[in-house]
Amino acid sequence: MHFTTFIINAVTFAKIKSSLDQRHELERALKESREQLKQVANAAHLCPQCHRPYVPQALRAKPEESLAARTSEAVSVAPSDGRGNQFSRIC
Repeated sequence: MHFTTFIINAVTFAKIKSSLDQRHELERALKESREQLKQVANAAHLCPQCHRPYVPQALRAKPEESLAARTSEAVSVAPSDGRGNQFSRIC
């Protein structure tokens, strides 16, 4: 009777340890994936509004050049998916 209980406990503890080891491995992989995503996000500069890539040097242009470029751009009106018109800006 005691030997059977010992075996059952040993098998149960082995399964628990295996499950915890697997969980720790998944947590480590998730942490590595998050770090890689952070590195990619820092490398790829995206517009926060339209999520299209942009060149950060254009944002550092002189205010006069930036103002002239923005006034020359036209705001276009494009029909959306049936919910009315949406304005799309060039970022």
